Amino acid sequence: MLYLSQMMGKPVVDATGEKIGTISDLAISTGEVFPRITSLAFQGPGKVPFMISWRKYVDTFDDDGITLSVDAHDIRFSYLQPDEVLLARDLMDRQIVDTQGLKVVRVNDLKLSQSGTQLRLLGAEVGVRGILRGLHPLLEKAVVNAPWWPWQRRSASASTSRSSPGTTWTCSTATCPKCSCR
Repeated sequence: MLYLSQMMGKPVVDATGEKIGTISDLAISTGEVFPRITSLAFQGPGKVPFMISWRKYVDTFDDDGITLSVDAHDIRFSYLQPDEVLLARDLMDRQIVDTQGLKVVRVNDLKLSQSGTQLRLLGAEVGVRGILRGLHPLLEKAVVNAPWWPWQRRSASASTSRSSPGTTWTCSTATCPKCSCR
């Protein structure tokens, strides 16, 4: 699972391996349930902003950054389209309406997932972990693995647990604000 905060600032390199900038934002096209990333915004030399088509130019992407499929001099830059939204600029650290809980929540991070050669937006991280990850990934790991952290990963057979996709959490305190164990 990739998170937007982990991708920001990572290098963008061309097909020859030359670093041409750092990731500054990703754009999605609205209208899909799990929208695909359509454009890559990055800062080039001298902090000049550039935007390119994800589908045309991105070859590989991972925790280390993005590698393009062409040389730097073959890139044709694009503009943000009317149906596109920049994730960091328009969603991160903003309040949105949670349609399942019908409440206003603050977006601390955005979950991304690889789907073939595409990258898709899965959802918003609204918990404490997203805040910690935004500060520094090692801070998130240190706090979550601390013995005083109230939500430790346990087996699904524990008596007081709550589930989210792919994760079962068990409360270790009687007054847990995260689940219905009160």
